[in-house]
Amino acid sequence: MKTLQYIGILVIVMMIQSCSDFLELEPETGISPGNFFQNEQDALKALIGVYDIMSLQPTYGANIWYFFGTGTDVSVINRSYVTDISVNNFTAGDGKVLETWEALYDGINRANLFLEEVPAIGMNEEQKQRMLAEVHFLRGFFYFDLVRLWGDV
Repeated sequence: MKTLQYIGILVIVMMIQSCSDFLELEPETGISPGNFFQNEQDALKALIGVYDIMSLQPTYGANIWYFFGTGTDVSVINRSYVTDISVNNFTAGDGKVLETWEALYDGINRANLFLEEVPAIGMNEEQKQRMLAEVHFLRGFFYFDLVRLWGDV
């Protein structure tokens, strides 16, 4: 019985020690938000990263054109997945739907990170305000596309 008590105490002590700060390490390689947003060039790179979402195939590189163009007089494309989309015959598990959903939310995530980190950067104030305004617009635009495609998100 005493052995069980000792094992129980040992397990509790180990659990308490496992929650210490030594497990929370800063990345030693690679880029994290904490070590990336340092100057105006970093802000510009992050801004380009937010815009980049619009060029990907799941968004305006292809899929969104399919979602809004097929089934209209704007375009006629002879592919089965486009036909399914044009008549609203698809599920949430459909690859095109899923990757578009993820890409738009990735854009929102990038925009939120930008809006969180960039105000603290020491840079030209006019340039900073312009960049922040662009990112506010892009985040709204990504939400706009989500609402147009799937309603209340």
